[in-house]
Amino acid sequence: MTRRTRRIKAALVSAATAGLLGAGALAAAPAHAAGATFSIRSGYFTPSWQGATAGSVVRWYNGSATAQHLVARTNSGSPWGLDVWLQPGQSFTRTFGRGTYRFQVPERSSLRGVSCYGACGTVTVS
Repeated sequence: MTRRTRRIKAALVSAATAGLLGAGALAAAPAHAAGATFSIRSGYFTPSWQGATAGSVVRWYNGSATAQHLVARTNSGSPWGLDVWLQPGQSFTRTFGRGTYRFQVPERSSLRGVSCYGACGTVTVS
């Protein structure tokens, strides 16, 4: 191997190592996405929980064939205002500060104590 070949090989190994270190740093990204989207189906949200970063947009999308009534769930935590009807294919967005925000479709869910069953969801904003 010539001197020039060894230098090129060393440079390639160095660049590859730096790339791997950079990829490792990307893998350690925060658990919460910048924003969140919830799809309302007949009787449930998908997903039912998501994380988001403060100041980002949270979106609810009615993916069902019927109108859906979306309201805040205030039985556990500070009350927050949400009371909107979404027609099929319609969306609603809101920007949140830090906190945990629970919501439900009251016609398709039930509360037992502090637990919600059915079309219930939560977004945790950090």
